[in-house]
Amino acid sequence: MSDELAYLAGAMDSDGFITIRRDTRRLRRGEKKAVAFRESIGLKQVVETVPRMLKDRFGGTLYLAKPSARKGKPLWSWTACSKVAARCLTELLPYLKVKRRQAEIALALRARIDAKNFKYGGQGRKEIPFEEWQERERLCFEVKQLNDNRTWRPLLI
Repeated sequence: MSDELAYLAGAMDSDGFITIRRDTRRLRRGEKKAVAFRESIGLKQVVETVPRMLKDRFGGTLYLAKPSARKGKPLWSWTACSKVAARCLTELLPYLKVKRRQAEIALALRARIDAKNFKYGGQGRKEIPFEEWQERERLCFEVKQLNDNRTWRPLLI
């Protein structure tokens, strides 16, 4: 089984992505925005084989995406978020080389989310403390820097 994990890790290192998504939404009319952080991973390839292997082993979503280049081929895409992504990264981590640090950061976010269990709005939910928000923002920024996403900007409150 470790041969399959090593193979999938190699595919993620070459054709995959590991990031932290920061979603903002308004809780209710007139209220402030809520910010949610979640780990997100995925892979796109012309052939269905590896995306299907990831879907079958870990879950997530598999779909055929339109070509990104004008004369390109459709790409088989696999994506996973939150706990599914964390489980996948936990199993692939020993074999990752190129994206190892991004995986470690995403897993650090998951550990913080699981330990704190802060939610946004609603009955019986606690608002995330500013210090915790800052740490999650720092993790998000660090993984974005590693991915060299030049369009990303820190959220200003």
